[in-house]
Amino acid sequence: MSKLISGVLLLFVFAASAMCEELSLTPTDDMYTDPDHAGTHSATELWVANWSPLSNYQRIMLRFDLSDLEAGTIIDGATLNLNRFYGCPSGDPTNVQIYAITEDWSESSWPGDVHISHDSQVWAIYVFSANGTHCIDISDLVATWVNDDIDNFGLVLQCPANNKFTKCYSKEATNETLRPFLEVNYTVPSSANRGPAQALSYSVCSYPNPFNPTATIRFELPVMSDVSLAVYNVAGQRIETLVEGQMQPGVHVVTFDGSRFSSGSYFYTLMAGEFVETRKMVLIK
Repeated sequence: MSKLISGVLLLFVFAASAMCEELSLTPTDDMYTDPDHAGTHSATELWVANWSPLSNYQRIMLRFDLSDLEAGTIIDGATLNLNRFYGCPSGDPTNVQIYAITEDWSESSWPGDVHISHDSQVWAIYVFSANGTHCIDISDLVATWVNDDIDNFGLVLQCPANNKFTKCYSKEATNETLRPFLEVNYTVPSSANRGPAQALSYSVCSYPNPFNPTATIRFELPVMSDVSLAVYNVAGQRIETLVEGQMQPGVHVVTFDGSRFSSGSYFYTLMAGEFVETRKMVLIK
């Protein structure tokens, strides 16, 4: 049986076989609305604020095409990644709430001085407190879209009262690495996509990615195997051994706790029999 390092949770899932997949999406549309400052919209920037002394009531709108994900797909994690380049001068944080948009729109036709309609459910709450990349968990909202429980018109970020500026890069940013994107980790049930002879295969993935402070690593074994799963830093040093030993066929899930490590890129390697695969994950604090 597998040997577990302290603090690492290992689960063996006896459910039907499933395939773990990753999908990274850039917005089809993104913009911000500003009803009191017509003509100030920049295509390369996304602003959000709710600060009455200066009539700053900006909201961020984003939309992603999820048509590649069929209803019934299991959403293991969905992370909205935004890169903030400016915060309010006083250093105060910006609190935001995320809602699902309820009407059709596109950035080419929606007026920049009109706020869009949205539902009343707060799907996520987040605090922008520093410049750099921010990862917002919107798994529940993406799962609701994929299962066709509500129409996917995208999402809107808005602030409660008394929150000053946060400004992020849009999909038009010159530097592609600063543009927003949605990282989706999902599982396709085997009954929908595999025949009996393809019930299990070697595979490994992690979610969410980027992560903070924990990442879930899911791997699949088609036969009983001698398994090694370890995490390495960019210098190639092994920093954590998650699994070491013989394991039964099936879907396995391990949690990697990155709270003891600094922000940056890490690599995890699964070795099972003759199968070897290395993947990258990013820790952002």
